Amino acid sequence: MSRTCTVCSHPGRDEIDTAVAANRGSIRGIARQHRVSPDALERHAARHLPQTLARAVTAREDARADDLLGILREAVKDARRLRDKAEGDRDFRGAIGAVKTLLDVVALLHRVSEDQRAAVRDVLRSPSWARFKGALLAELAPYPAALAAVARLAEAPAGDAGAEESVRSGPEDRLGLATRVT
Repeated sequence: MSRTCTVCSHPGRDEIDTAVAANRGSIRGIARQHRVSPDALERHAARHLPQTLARAVTAREDARADDLLGILREAVKDARRLRDKAEGDRDFRGAIGAVKTLLDVVALLHRVSEDQRAAVRDVLRSPSWARFKGALLAELAPYPAALAAVARLAEAPAGDAGAEESVRSGPEDRLGLATRVT
């Protein structure tokens, strides 16, 4: 059995990771400051820190993407407002410019949406998703009603309200035995 990483289980792990990632001193100096072995810190930095940094970058990118989508949605509102104002002022060149801007923003939103759909398709086609799905269905095997409900949802396209409704209105639901899917 492998040993637990002493840096991962250290109460000051976040500070240690930050110091190593920001290159705030030597490994030996950081290890001394936090009372961990330099060898343990080197192993941690090589084996565990890249995963932590990757998760942080992914979370930061997700937050940034949400911010950008919000900005694009605001741009749609602004373009509509400017179009309406230009039309009200009978400034048809301004209205045409606002409509062109609106079309550009909508096209960009469409590209982002397509990229998101492609990412979801990639995940659903990945071997790890297939293993997870197989393991989940195997764990649900002793519970046929739950297995059937999850299988229907897993096979349905994203956003298919009909599949969710069929889970809600199955025979178990008519008997009052099914749990609600929200």
